[in-house]
Amino acid sequence: MRERWFGATGKRVPELAVEGDPLVPLAEALVFDDVSDDAKLREVGLGPLDYESRLKELGFALSPPDEDGSQRLVRFAKEGH
Repeated sequence: MRERWFGATGKRVPELAVEGDPLVPLAEALVFDDVSDDAKLREVGLGPLDYESRLKELGFALSPPDEDGSQRLVRFAKEGH
């Protein structure tokens, strides 16, 4: 099973876990029942990511979708460079 880092704890935990799994120390976790309310997420500093703005800052953009719906990263010249 794949693992991931558990925040800044330095611990590795299963990538997918069922509630109550003893390998995941929930006492040290921020647990959400629902992530559909953007305002509540922003209150704790977890607002939705704006990928397109971040890509633009880095000098990239997403291409228009291909026939299969996939998109590619396209490099462009950033303003002032």
